[in-house]
Amino acid sequence: MPYLLLVLTTLFWSGNFVISRGMHAAIPPFALSFWRWALAFLILAFFGLRHLRAERQLAMQHKKFLIIQGLLGVAGFNSFIYYAMQTTTAINAALVNSCTPIIIVLISWARFKDGLSLRQCLGVAISLGGVLLIISRGDLTTLLQLQFNHGDILVFIAACLWAFYSVNLKKYPRDLHPLAYQTAIAMVGLTTLLPLYLLEIASGKTMPVTTSTVITIVYVAVFASVLAFIFWSRAVSTLGANIAGPFIHLMPAFSTILAVFFLGETLTKNHVMAIILIFGGIFMTTFRVKRKQKFIKILSVCLMVTGILSHQPLQAKAGETLLGFAEAWQKINEENDTLAAAKANLDQARHKKDAARDLYLPEVEFRQAICTSMTR
Repeated sequence: MPYLLLVLTTLFWSGNFVISRGMHAAIPPFALSFWRWALAFLILAFFGLRHLRAERQLAMQHKKFLIIQGLLGVAGFNSFIYYAMQTTTAINAALVNSCTPIIIVLISWARFKDGLSLRQCLGVAISLGGVLLIISRGDLTTLLQLQFNHGDILVFIAACLWAFYSVNLKKYPRDLHPLAYQTAIAMVGLTTLLPLYLLEIASGKTMPVTTSTVITIVYVAVFASVLAFIFWSRAVSTLGANIAGPFIHLMPAFSTILAVFFLGETLTKNHVMAIILIFGGIFMTTFRVKRKQKFIKILSVCLMVTGILSHQPLQAKAGETLLGFAEAWQKINEENDTLAAAKANLDQARHKKDAARDLYLPEVEFRQAICTSMTR
């Protein structure tokens, strides 16, 4: 069940990327963020306010946690995403945002001392390469000139905020009802967004009330806010952030399909190669599946061939480097398997020795007792 919740969550959020991009000219970013959470709060309050009242002492004990979660997940993440949608595409945003599982692993390692293996380090490097490929628009030499797309950078910042939000769920109070938690952080986020929304209105940016804008607000409030946040929080609390995080890589697939059909966006060669790198890095970082080295090798060969055919030496070199990583990773795993087998054999030998000793000692003690009684 938690896995189904994660799939539905990524589908709802992918729709949020697409619809916010499609309506970016009609709805200013803070207006969309404010009315999204205003409606979501009304829905949550109807069901969750009684739980929040009943558990107000517990909520006050963890008010610092609730305030931080509201600022990160409600006010911060959404505002950066909607501002990013003014200058970037839904496909780009989903691809850059798909590095979130990698960021979650890094934050978990830095904050909670969760182990980070060599395999995970390689996955971080590969996935980061895919993100840089998108940000640089396929020309990695632009990284030297620091000519980044403003919207892509904002999406990356939003991904970092969401990673902090997800990792921080480890501190979730177990006795706090999910609706009480969701209502509380929505209240914090809405309070933060209100002055920003008023400043936006004062600058002359307003949202017209039309059928399209109303449908947009209802979708992002009900599906991308209420249901998605409840589903995500429940799944992360059950499975953990490091396990739930990789499901975000479903968003590029969902967002690409939705954007191509509804926004008429084009799937370019750079998008495909970025997906290959990001998926490969996430796969290496989060999953333990036998023979996945072969999977990574296939991806690297595809990247090399694509780079050669498109006369992109840097992309071909990236594929060659990825292939080298896969081979090195395979050797490391083989050595680890050899060491594990040797350790298992040693443990088995020790176990047999201990068992033999347990059988032998009673006999020795019995003979000693007989000898002692005879000497008496």
